[in-house]
Amino acid sequence: MLLTYNPHWENEVAFPGIERPYYLNLLLKEKDRILFLIGLRRIGKTTLLKQAIARLQHQVNPKHLLYVSLDHPMVQSYSLGDIIRTYRKLHALSRKEKIYLFLDEVGYQPDALRWIKVLYDNVQIYATTSSSAYLKQQGGLLTGRHLTVRVKPLGFDEYLRFTGKETSEPHLLERYFEDYLREGGIPYYVLTKDVNYLVELVNDVLTKDILSRAPGLHLQKIKELFYLVLSRVGKPLTYNRLAKLLGTKPETVEQYLTYMEAELLHLIYRWSRSMNERIFSPKKVYLGDIGIKYALTGSYSTGSNFENAVLLEILEKEPFYWLQDGIEIDFITRTKEVYECMLSGTLTPKQEKMLATLKRQGYQY
Repeated sequence: MLLTYNPHWENEVAFPGIERPYYLNLLLKEKDRILFLIGLRRIGKTTLLKQAIARLQHQVNPKHLLYVSLDHPMVQSYSLGDIIRTYRKLHALSRKEKIYLFLDEVGYQPDALRWIKVLYDNVQIYATTSSSAYLKQQGGLLTGRHLTVRVKPLGFDEYLRFTGKETSEPHLLERYFEDYLREGGIPYYVLTKDVNYLVELVNDVLTKDILSRAPGLHLQKIKELFYLVLSRVGKPLTYNRLAKLLGTKPETVEQYLTYMEAELLHLIYRWSRSMNERIFSPKKVYLGDIGIKYALTGSYSTGSNFENAVLLEILEKEPFYWLQDGIEIDFITRTKEVYECMLSGTLTPKQEKMLATLKRQGYQY
Protein backbone atom coordinates (compact mmCIF):
# COMPACT_ATOMS: atom_id res chain seq x y z
CA MET A 1 0.00 0.00 0.00
CA LEU A 2 2.77 2.46 0.92
CA LEU A 3 4.56 1.74 -2.36
CA THR A 4 1.37 2.43 -4.28
CA TYR A 5 0.91 5.77 -2.53
CA ASN A 6 4.52 6.84 -3.07
CA PRO A 7 5.65 6.28 -6.67
CA HIS A 8 8.32 8.98 -6.19
CA TRP A 9 10.37 6.43 -4.21
CA GLU A 10 11.09 4.60 -7.46
CA ASN A 11 10.79 7.21 -10.19
CA GLU A 12 10.49 10.96 -10.56
CA VAL A 13 6.81 11.99 -10.54
CA ALA A 14 5.38 14.65 -12.80
CA PHE A 15 3.84 17.79 -11.33
CA PRO A 16 0.10 17.03 -11.04
CA GLY A 17 -2.75 19.41 -11.88
CA ILE A 18 -2.61 23.18 -12.21
CA GLU A 19 -0.56 25.14 -9.70
CA ARG A 20 -2.15 27.41 -7.10
CA PRO A 21 1.00 29.34 -6.15
CA TYR A 22 -0.34 30.95 -2.96
CA TYR A 23 -1.11 27.63 -1.26
CA LEU A 24 1.84 25.69 -2.67
CA ASN A 25 4.29 28.35 -1.50
CA LEU A 26 2.76 28.22 2.00
CA LEU A 27 3.44 24.50 2.15
CA LEU A 28 6.97 24.69 0.84
CA LYS A 29 8.16 27.52 3.05
CA GLU A 30 6.82 26.03 6.31
CA LYS A 31 9.79 24.53 8.16
CA ASP A 32 8.76 24.23 11.79
CA ARG A 33 5.02 24.04 12.42
CA ILE A 34 2.59 21.29 11.49
CA LEU A 35 0.58 22.64 8.57
CA PHE A 36 -3.09 21.69 8.26
CA LEU A 37 -5.03 22.27 5.06
CA ILE A 38 -8.76 22.46 5.66
CA GLY A 39 -11.59 23.07 3.22
CA LEU A 40 -14.47 21.60 1.30
CA ARG A 41 -14.14 18.10 -0.12
CA ARG A 42 -12.56 18.03 -3.61
CA ILE A 43 -11.28 21.58 -3.29
CA GLY A 44 -7.75 20.43 -4.19
CA LYS A 45 -6.10 19.66 -0.84
CA THR A 46 -4.78 16.26 -1.98
CA THR A 47 -3.47 17.77 -5.21
CA LEU A 48 -1.58 20.40 -3.19
CA LEU A 49 0.11 17.68 -1.11
CA LYS A 50 1.16 15.82 -4.24
CA GLN A 51 2.37 19.04 -5.88
CA ALA A 52 4.54 19.70 -2.82
CA ILE A 53 5.99 16.19 -3.11
CA ALA A 54 6.72 16.76 -6.80
CA ARG A 55 8.71 19.87 -5.87
CA LEU A 56 10.47 18.44 -2.81
CA GLN A 57 11.63 15.28 -4.62
CA HIS A 58 14.33 17.44 -6.21
CA GLN A 59 15.42 18.98 -2.89
CA VAL A 60 15.55 16.01 -0.50
CA ASN A 61 15.92 12.25 -0.79
CA PRO A 62 12.54 11.12 -2.26
CA LYS A 63 12.45 8.22 0.19
CA HIS A 64 12.19 10.78 2.99
CA LEU A 65 8.78 11.83 1.63
CA LEU A 66 5.80 9.74 2.80
CA TYR A 67 2.22 10.24 1.58
CA VAL A 68 -0.66 8.32 3.18
CA SER A 69 -4.41 8.64 2.60
CA LEU A 70 -5.90 7.88 6.01
CA ASP A 71 -9.46 7.47 4.72
CA HIS A 72 -8.57 4.29 2.82
CA PRO A 73 -10.20 1.21 4.46
CA MET A 74 -6.95 -0.78 4.34
CA VAL A 75 -5.09 2.01 6.14
CA GLN A 76 -7.70 2.59 8.83
CA SER A 77 -6.94 -0.77 10.47
CA TYR A 78 -3.44 0.48 11.38
CA SER A 79 -2.43 3.24 13.76
CA LEU A 80 -0.36 6.11 12.44
CA GLY A 81 2.44 4.87 14.67
CA ASP A 82 2.36 1.45 12.96
CA ILE A 83 2.48 3.10 9.54
CA ILE A 84 5.50 5.24 10.42
CA ARG A 85 7.37 2.30 11.95
CA THR A 86 6.76 0.23 8.79
CA TYR A 87 7.90 3.12 6.63
CA ARG A 88 11.13 3.72 8.60
CA LYS A 89 11.90 -0.01 8.55
CA LEU A 90 11.25 -0.25 4.81
CA HIS A 91 13.84 2.43 4.05
CA ALA A 92 16.14 1.81 7.05
CA LEU A 93 15.62 5.39 8.26
CA SER A 94 16.99 6.42 11.63
CA ARG A 95 14.89 8.62 13.89
CA LYS A 96 17.67 11.18 13.55
CA GLU A 97 16.95 11.54 9.82
CA LYS A 98 14.34 14.18 8.98
CA ILE A 99 11.28 12.92 7.16
CA TYR A 100 8.33 14.68 5.55
CA LEU A 101 4.85 13.29 6.22
CA PHE A 102 1.89 14.10 3.99
CA LEU A 103 -1.22 12.85 5.79
CA ASP A 104 -4.46 13.06 3.86
CA GLU A 105 -7.81 13.18 5.72
CA VAL A 106 -6.51 12.81 9.28
CA GLY A 107 -10.06 12.93 10.63
CA TYR A 108 -10.49 9.27 9.62
CA GLN A 109 -7.70 8.15 11.97
CA PRO A 110 -9.04 8.45 15.56
CA ASP A 111 -5.66 8.94 17.25
CA ALA A 112 -3.93 10.76 14.39
CA LEU A 113 -3.38 14.02 16.27
CA ARG A 114 -1.95 12.23 19.30
CA TRP A 115 0.56 10.50 17.05
CA ILE A 116 1.32 13.75 15.23
CA LYS A 117 2.13 15.34 18.57
CA VAL A 118 4.54 12.48 19.38
CA LEU A 119 6.12 12.58 15.90
CA TYR A 120 6.62 16.35 15.89
CA ASP A 121 10.42 16.33 16.49
CA ASN A 122 12.55 16.08 13.33
CA VAL A 123 9.46 15.47 11.22
CA GLN A 124 7.83 18.04 8.94
CA ILE A 125 4.12 17.25 8.83
CA TYR A 126 1.52 18.38 6.32
CA ALA A 127 -2.04 17.17 6.92
CA THR A 128 -5.48 17.69 5.43
CA THR A 129 -9.02 17.36 6.70
CA SER A 130 -12.37 18.23 5.14
CA SER A 131 -13.77 18.92 8.59
CA SER A 132 -12.83 22.15 10.34
CA ALA A 133 -14.91 20.85 13.28
CA TYR A 134 -12.39 18.04 13.72
CA LEU A 135 -9.56 20.49 14.35
CA LYS A 136 -11.72 22.59 16.66
CA GLN A 137 -12.49 19.50 18.73
CA GLN A 138 -8.99 17.99 18.70
CA GLY A 139 -6.67 20.91 17.98
CA GLY A 140 -5.92 21.56 21.65
CA LEU A 141 -3.50 18.65 21.49
CA LEU A 142 -1.26 20.76 19.22
CA THR A 143 -1.61 24.21 20.77
CA GLY A 144 1.02 26.58 19.39
CA ARG A 145 2.53 23.96 17.13
CA HIS A 146 0.38 24.14 14.05
CA LEU A 147 -0.75 26.48 11.30
CA THR A 148 -4.20 26.03 9.76
CA VAL A 149 -4.77 27.15 6.18
CA ARG A 150 -8.22 27.11 4.60
CA VAL A 151 -8.08 26.12 0.92
CA LYS A 152 -10.81 28.12 -0.76
CA PRO A 153 -12.59 27.65 -4.08
CA LEU A 154 -10.93 29.33 -7.03
CA GLY A 155 -11.13 33.09 -7.05
CA PHE A 156 -12.02 34.84 -10.31
CA ASP A 157 -8.36 35.33 -11.34
CA GLU A 158 -7.68 31.64 -10.74
CA TYR A 159 -10.86 30.69 -12.59
CA LEU A 160 -9.62 32.60 -15.64
CA ARG A 161 -6.21 30.89 -15.48
CA PHE A 162 -7.66 27.39 -14.98
CA THR A 163 -10.08 27.79 -17.90
CA GLY A 164 -7.61 29.52 -20.21
CA LYS A 165 -9.76 32.64 -20.41
CA GLU A 166 -7.25 35.24 -19.22
CA THR A 167 -7.92 38.51 -21.01
CA SER A 168 -7.83 42.27 -20.50
CA GLU A 169 -10.88 43.00 -22.67
CA PRO A 170 -13.66 44.43 -20.43
CA HIS A 171 -16.59 42.88 -22.29
CA LEU A 172 -15.01 39.41 -22.11
CA LEU A 173 -14.18 39.83 -18.44
CA GLU A 174 -17.80 40.76 -17.80
CA ARG A 175 -19.01 37.66 -19.62
CA TYR A 176 -16.51 35.37 -17.90
CA PHE A 177 -17.43 36.79 -14.51
CA GLU A 178 -21.04 35.83 -15.17
CA ASP A 179 -19.82 32.31 -15.98
CA TYR A 180 -17.79 32.26 -12.77
CA LEU A 181 -20.76 33.30 -10.63
CA ARG A 182 -22.73 30.39 -12.09
CA GLU A 183 -19.99 27.72 -12.09
CA GLY A 184 -18.11 28.58 -8.90
CA GLY A 185 -14.59 27.50 -8.06
CA ILE A 186 -14.33 23.74 -7.45
CA PRO A 187 -11.29 23.04 -9.69
CA TYR A 188 -12.37 19.77 -11.32
CA TYR A 189 -15.90 21.03 -11.98
CA VAL A 190 -14.55 24.25 -13.50
CA LEU A 191 -12.47 22.17 -15.90
CA THR A 192 -15.08 19.53 -16.79
CA LYS A 193 -18.50 21.15 -16.17
CA ASP A 194 -19.61 17.73 -14.89
CA VAL A 195 -22.70 18.52 -12.79
CA ASN A 196 -22.75 15.01 -11.35
CA TYR A 197 -19.38 15.74 -9.76
CA LEU A 198 -20.84 18.48 -7.57
CA VAL A 199 -23.95 16.40 -6.81
CA GLU A 200 -21.70 13.56 -5.65
CA LEU A 201 -19.60 16.00 -3.63
CA VAL A 202 -22.64 17.16 -1.67
CA ASN A 203 -23.88 13.60 -1.17
CA ASP A 204 -20.45 12.50 0.04
CA VAL A 205 -20.33 15.30 2.60
CA LEU A 206 -23.83 14.56 3.87
CA THR A 207 -23.42 10.78 4.01
CA LYS A 208 -19.71 10.15 4.62
CA ASP A 209 -18.55 13.17 6.59
CA ILE A 210 -21.57 14.26 8.62
CA LEU A 211 -23.26 10.91 9.28
CA SER A 212 -19.96 9.18 10.02
CA ARG A 213 -19.43 11.56 12.94
CA ALA A 214 -23.07 11.63 14.03
CA PRO A 215 -24.73 8.37 12.93
CA GLY A 216 -27.89 9.18 14.88
CA LEU A 217 -28.83 11.99 12.52
CA HIS A 218 -31.67 11.56 10.01
CA LEU A 219 -30.19 11.63 6.49
CA GLN A 220 -33.42 12.58 4.70
CA LYS A 221 -34.02 15.52 7.07
CA ILE A 222 -30.43 16.69 6.55
CA LYS A 223 -30.91 16.65 2.76
CA GLU A 224 -34.24 18.47 3.01
CA LEU A 225 -32.69 21.12 5.23
CA PHE A 226 -29.78 21.62 2.85
CA TYR A 227 -32.13 22.18 -0.08
CA LEU A 228 -34.14 24.66 1.99
CA VAL A 229 -30.94 26.54 2.75
CA LEU A 230 -30.02 26.64 -0.97
CA SER A 231 -32.97 28.95 -1.61
CA ARG A 232 -32.00 31.25 1.26
CA VAL A 233 -28.38 32.12 0.48
CA GLY A 234 -27.57 35.55 1.83
CA LYS A 235 -30.88 35.86 3.65
CA PRO A 236 -31.43 35.90 7.43
CA LEU A 237 -32.90 32.66 8.69
CA THR A 238 -34.18 31.40 12.02
CA TYR A 239 -34.12 27.90 13.43
CA ASN A 240 -37.82 28.20 14.33
CA ARG A 241 -38.87 28.99 10.76
CA LEU A 242 -36.81 26.16 9.27
CA ALA A 243 -38.06 23.75 11.95
CA LYS A 244 -41.68 24.50 11.01
CA LEU A 245 -40.94 23.89 7.33
CA LEU A 246 -39.24 20.58 8.15
CA GLY A 247 -41.70 19.48 10.80
CA THR A 248 -39.01 19.09 13.42
CA LYS A 249 -37.60 20.90 16.47
CA PRO A 250 -35.51 24.12 16.35
CA GLU A 251 -32.76 22.36 18.34
CA THR A 252 -32.58 19.67 15.64
CA VAL A 253 -32.21 22.30 12.91
CA GLU A 254 -29.46 23.99 14.89
CA GLN A 255 -27.65 20.66 15.33
CA TYR A 256 -27.90 19.81 11.62
CA LEU A 257 -26.70 23.27 10.53
CA THR A 258 -23.77 23.05 12.95
CA TYR A 259 -22.59 19.86 11.25
CA MET A 260 -23.16 21.35 7.78
CA GLU A 261 -21.30 24.51 8.78
CA ALA A 262 -18.14 22.47 9.23
CA GLU A 263 -18.44 21.08 5.69
CA LEU A 264 -20.78 22.85 3.26
CA LEU A 265 -22.00 26.11 4.76
CA HIS A 266 -20.90 29.29 6.48
CA LEU A 267 -23.25 30.84 9.03
CA ILE A 268 -22.72 34.57 9.55
CA TYR A 269 -23.84 36.22 12.77
CA ARG A 270 -25.28 39.67 13.20
CA TRP A 271 -22.82 42.24 14.54
CA SER A 272 -23.62 43.41 18.05
CA ARG A 273 -21.61 44.22 21.15
CA SER A 274 -24.16 42.11 23.04
CA MET A 275 -23.25 38.43 22.86
CA ASN A 276 -26.88 37.48 23.54
CA GLU A 277 -28.05 39.52 20.57
CA ARG A 278 -25.43 37.91 18.32
CA ILE A 279 -26.46 34.42 19.34
CA PHE A 280 -30.22 34.86 19.19
CA SER A 281 -30.49 37.11 16.10
CA PRO A 282 -31.19 35.40 12.75
CA LYS A 283 -28.10 34.07 10.97
CA LYS A 284 -27.25 34.56 7.31
CA VAL A 285 -26.17 31.45 5.44
CA TYR A 286 -23.70 31.10 2.56
CA LEU A 287 -22.38 28.11 0.59
CA GLY A 288 -18.87 26.69 0.67
CA ASP A 289 -18.78 27.16 -3.11
CA ILE A 290 -20.99 29.39 -5.25
CA GLY A 291 -21.41 26.77 -8.00
CA ILE A 292 -23.26 24.30 -5.79
CA LYS A 293 -26.66 25.95 -6.03
CA TYR A 294 -26.82 25.97 -9.84
CA ALA A 295 -25.48 22.41 -10.08
CA LEU A 296 -28.14 21.08 -7.69
CA THR A 297 -31.14 23.23 -8.60
CA GLY A 298 -30.52 24.60 -12.11
CA SER A 299 -31.08 28.15 -10.90
CA TYR A 300 -29.07 30.86 -9.18
CA SER A 301 -29.03 34.59 -8.47
CA THR A 302 -26.05 36.62 -9.68
CA GLY A 303 -26.57 39.04 -6.79
CA SER A 304 -26.57 36.45 -4.01
CA ASN A 305 -23.75 34.46 -5.65
CA PHE A 306 -21.65 37.64 -5.87
CA GLU A 307 -22.30 38.31 -2.19
CA ASN A 308 -21.38 34.68 -1.44
CA ALA A 309 -18.16 35.02 -3.44
CA VAL A 310 -17.17 38.11 -1.47
CA LEU A 311 -17.87 36.29 1.79
CA LEU A 312 -15.53 33.44 0.79
CA GLU A 313 -12.77 35.96 0.08
CA ILE A 314 -13.00 37.60 3.51
CA LEU A 315 -13.62 34.60 5.79
CA GLU A 316 -10.31 35.07 7.64
CA LYS A 317 -11.42 38.56 8.66
CA GLU A 318 -14.31 37.13 10.73
CA PRO A 319 -17.23 38.84 8.98
CA PHE A 320 -20.61 39.68 10.51
CA TYR A 321 -23.64 41.24 8.88
CA TRP A 322 -24.84 44.63 10.08
CA LEU A 323 -28.46 45.43 10.88
CA GLN A 324 -29.39 48.53 12.80
CA ASP A 325 -32.58 50.61 12.70
CA GLY A 326 -33.72 48.60 9.68
CA ILE A 327 -30.55 49.43 7.72
CA GLU A 328 -28.59 46.39 6.54
CA ILE A 329 -24.95 46.23 5.41
CA ASP A 330 -23.73 42.94 3.94
CA PHE A 331 -20.50 42.48 5.90
CA ILE A 332 -18.56 44.19 8.65
CA THR A 333 -15.33 42.58 9.89
CA ARG A 334 -13.23 42.50 13.03
CA THR A 335 -10.52 44.24 11.00
CA LYS A 336 -12.86 47.24 10.64
CA GLU A 337 -13.73 46.76 6.97
CA VAL A 338 -17.22 47.20 5.53
CA TYR A 339 -18.57 45.49 2.40
CA GLU A 340 -21.82 46.20 0.58
CA CYS A 341 -21.98 43.85 -2.42
CA MET A 342 -23.63 45.36 -5.48
CA LEU A 343 -23.32 44.47 -9.16
CA SER A 344 -25.56 47.37 -10.13
CA GLY A 345 -27.69 50.08 -8.54
CA THR A 346 -26.78 52.55 -5.82
CA LEU A 347 -26.81 52.76 -2.06
CA THR A 348 -29.93 54.07 -0.36
CA PRO A 349 -29.61 57.41 1.46
CA LYS A 350 -29.92 55.57 4.77
CA GLN A 351 -27.13 53.19 3.82
CA GLU A 352 -24.92 56.11 2.79
CA LYS A 353 -25.58 57.80 6.13
CA MET A 354 -24.80 54.58 8.02
CA LEU A 355 -21.56 54.07 6.07
CA ALA A 356 -20.53 57.66 6.82
CA THR A 357 -21.12 56.98 10.53
CA LEU A 358 -19.04 53.78 10.38
CA LYS A 359 -16.26 55.64 8.54
CA ARG A 360 -16.07 58.18 11.35
CA GLN A 361 -15.66 55.25 13.73
CA GLY A 362 -12.60 54.07 11.83
CA TYR A 363 -14.14 51.56 9.43
CA GLN A 364 -12.97 51.32 5.81
CA TYR A 365 -15.47 50.85 3.00
